[in-house]
Amino acid sequence: MLNKLLPRVILPKIVKDLNTSLVLIIIGSRRTGKTSLLYLIRDLLIQEKGIQPENILYYDLENEIIRQDFQVQDFDLIAKNLLVKVNTKKRLFVLLDEIQYLDNPAGLLKYISDHYKQLKFIVSGSSSLKIKEKFSDSMVGRKKVFQLHPLSFKEFLEFKQKQKYLKLLPKIDLIHLNVKKFELLPSCEKEIQRLFLEFLIYGGYPEVVLASDKQEKKEILSEIYTSYLQKDINYLFDIDNVEKFNKLAQLFASQIGGLVNFSELANTLGSARATIDRYSFLQENTFLLEFLRPFSSNIRKELTKMPKVFFEDTGLRNAIINNFSFEELRTDIGALVENFVYSEIRKNYNLPLYFWRTKSKSEIDFVLKLPEELLPIEVKYQDLKMPKIPLGLKSFIEEYQPPKILIITKDLFAKKKFSKNTLVYWLPIYTIFG
Repeated sequence: MLNKLLPRVILPKIVKDLNTSLVLIIIGSRRTGKTSLLYLIRDLLIQEKGIQPENILYYDLENEIIRQDFQVQDFDLIAKNLLVKVNTKKRLFVLLDEIQYLDNPAGLLKYISDHYKQLKFIVSGSSSLKIKEKFSDSMVGRKKVFQLHPLSFKEFLEFKQKQKYLKLLPKIDLIHLNVKKFELLPSCEKEIQRLFLEFLIYGGYPEVVLASDKQEKKEILSEIYTSYLQKDINYLFDIDNVEKFNKLAQLFASQIGGLVNFSELANTLGSARATIDRYSFLQENTFLLEFLRPFSSNIRKELTKMPKVFFEDTGLRNAIINNFSFEELRTDIGALVENFVYSEIRKNYNLPLYFWRTKSKSEIDFVLKLPEELLPIEVKYQDLKMPKIPLGLKSFIEEYQPPKILIITKDLFAKKKFSKNTLVYWLPIYTIFG
């Protein structure tokens, strides 16, 4: 089983902390591959670190019978029951899946990590809200959190065994945006665009990517969303009206990349504003979607306080509205591409991200806050014949004088000086995140 598991780009980051005393916490939505990642860690510990298999214990806490063993109030008893399973004084690695189901995981892990240095915990959780609630400040300095997203486009190509295309594409780093002209064979470019469209429609959940049949992909996505409603929402948060919660998700799915007016949503659904705020908060903190806030350094000119909404996975978004049209001419293709860019930036860069909009309605899709500068990013998924700078970017240049600007296109590659201080890149979308 372990040999069939495909690696994730987050794995090397976790490996760096395997020898520390920190409790490692992996969070992410259901079915992103957290359990597989725990098995990959187990595999790595055995094959590369020389850890004996009996010194690695795995427990699925979604199983109520197993969970009972970790719910007792005597933490010493839990630790001793773990240690008695091995006949050595070497380190014991304990992998706990779905940690949010425990009543007091922070108390348990804090006590054991403080008093039983032989035990190293690596745990996973599907709800960032429950993790925050149950870990609070008591684990400060004792834990490190990693978020596992659905597959990035790079991982998608690897899972599809299309690594050859990764070698053809330039490796572009948005922090040091500097790339020379390149060309692909027409056949390669056509196949990459087809794969990109598949990723856009069905998303990056590992099971979905590996499914060979389109109908099977749809059924898996539907089951993931149903499981999310039943297990993460109904069970963990005791939502009084799951139907209305689902309708709100459908409304958000219908307006990805658009501004969110919570008061209008409340009126549309016939709900109190407080209910909509709570449901939205839960949807964001259970990894269904995220709200992108506006960038502002001049409040007189840069108006809106309303966020934009994006889904973590475009496939799940399409499942919620039941639209799996595989046509580039579908009416929401621009919004899907914008959502793709948002999620890929989130997966690849741990940097502040915003959008920009002024009172005069000048707008830029994204503003990435780099360590020493701002990088405005505009998405133009169109058949552009020649480079053209949108008015919103010109307004941003006048206000902030950024050294670089990125315009993400369907297939246009170009580079042009806009002023003596600003260089503009037009890059095909499939080159950005390969």
